[in-house]
Amino acid sequence: MKSRMAFVFGCAAVGAIAACGTDDNGHDHRELERAVILDRGQTAPTEVAEWQHGEGWSSDSALPTVGVGDDGRISLGVEVYDETGTQLIDASGDISARYALSAGADDCVLDLNHPDDDIFHGDHVHIYGQAEGTTEIEFVLWHGDHSHGETSPIEVTVSDDGAAR
Repeated sequence: MKSRMAFVFGCAAVGAIAACGTDDNGHDHRELERAVILDRGQTAPTEVAEWQHGEGWSSDSALPTVGVGDDGRISLGVEVYDETGTQLIDASGDISARYALSAGADDCVLDLNHPDDDIFHGDHVHIYGQAEGTTEIEFVLWHGDHSHGETSPIEVTVSDDGAAR
């Protein structure tokens, strides 16, 4: 659990990269301009949230309620675009979507170290509830061993009544 928590807190502390250019890792950074979150628990993936650089989350953005325990897991698709509208997450797995607790967020609500499931799956993530409550996460554009930027925080609610996905 300590390694996953260290990762999550490390991600939350990483600042967004605001400009394109070459970094110390020898590759180009592409600015995280827009993120679209899809609820994969529906018959067809349904958009539930949209984030825009400089504007934040759209007013109707809301993540599905997460249930407590394994049966309450939600699966969210994550589409991330740069300033030209190019989708940044691709099938190669080189760049992927992750999430991290926001700085100062309640770290007792989500299960960030699920024993039977990697919570990050390239173009989608799984969120497991650990206890009823509300916390905040940021979606992170991940490349290799570092962040290429993150969204502003969005609220996640965990409830015993959360729907199984």
